[in-house]
Amino acid sequence: MFRTPADELLKGLQAHDADGEEPFVPGLSLGFTRRTSQEVPRRPDGLPLGFTSVLVGGADYYGHRLR
Repeated sequence: MFRTPADELLKGLQAHDADGEEPFVPGLSLGFTRRTSQEVPRRPDGLPLGFTSVLVGGADYYGHRLR
């Protein structure tokens, strides 16, 4: 997962905030982050090309962010 470019990984997923630092996929309860202070390859807009971490939560973990 962390070697796959973030934009490629999100293709076909109904991710919210897909172009932001912390996209998430409700229903799958997957949340990703691109935040890092490390020197990593970045897109022209400054976001890292890949994710730096992923959170796997319970079924309703991201429900509060959709209200």
